[in-house]
Amino acid sequence: MWHEIRHRDPYNRIMVAIRDLFDEFFEGLSVFDIMIEAELIEVGDIRPYLSYWLNMMAVGHIREKSGSSRAPEEYDWHRILRVYIAKYNNDRVANLCRRLSCDVAMRETDIEIIQNEVDQGVWRNDPTTKQSP
Repeated sequence: MWHEIRHRDPYNRIMVAIRDLFDEFFEGLSVFDIMIEAELIEVGDIRPYLSYWLNMMAVGHIREKSGSSRAPEEYDWHRILRVYIAKYNNDRVANLCRRLSCDVAMRETDIEIIQNEVDQGVWRNDPTTKQSP
């Protein structure tokens, strides 16, 4: 996915480590879907423990704009996760999210929006070089 984005920063060791952590996290979530499918556990058994995390993946969270009393802005890392889940066939994670009513399906515009953000410097490795949109 990241390799499809033009003008992006190259992978570095930190990005690889973060990707590996998410791969491990998704692998763990997949096990819950397998256990539900095998009827070893029920969705209700895991809802209290996973709803927060799966909702974060589906819709992200809100953060205040720094130095401003204006309205909060959306923090869009969830868009990257949606694309990652779809592009790298994390079907078990997507299925688990559906079971818990969390929509992590990739949107038609996700890649285009990420590309625009990269073009604007939103996702730079060096925050001192970030440009204003």
